[in-house]
Amino acid sequence: MTFDYTNVLRDHFLEPFREIFRQQFIAIKMYMDNDFQERGSKWLNLNTLVEDNMDMRSNGQIREYSATLRYYQHLRPERDRDWYKVMTNTAEKMKRLIGNNSNFTVLGTWVNEGGTWGETSTVWSADRDTYCWHDLKTSINYNPDRGEAEEDKKLAIIEFGLTFKIEEVY
Repeated sequence: MTFDYTNVLRDHFLEPFREIFRQQFIAIKMYMDNDFQERGSKWLNLNTLVEDNMDMRSNGQIREYSATLRYYQHLRPERDRDWYKVMTNTAEKMKRLIGNNSNFTVLGTWVNEGGTWGETSTVWSADRDTYCWHDLKTSINYNPDRGEAEEDKKLAIIEFGLTFKIEEVY
């Protein structure tokens, strides 16, 4: 027996969320590395995804997800003496972007052109509107725990805790 399905997490969150950040932070790429990897002078890493099926229905379900988004930036001592100001400015801009998109529907649909995650380009077309997620909330940790590979004193890290819901209709 065959059945249709949608990769809900990828299609309704990962790709649209990455695209929102790509449009606002052109110089900062987003990756999904399980283990820390150096990615240049500044980058984002999205991981620690957890899914909880909150509400099962006869024609669908509501899923709640938790994720961690880390922003990494190598600080230059001659320019970034006030690292806290540099990092809080970026965090506030990201927090506003997330808040402005707490309930998100793509106007039109998007098509992934392929490539590796963090390098893919996404093309938006105007076929139909696509519901993506709702109730996206964030918390910010300016001093997150660091792994052994993240111990560089010139590497500043901000961690965003994300929770959001996606309703899937069968």
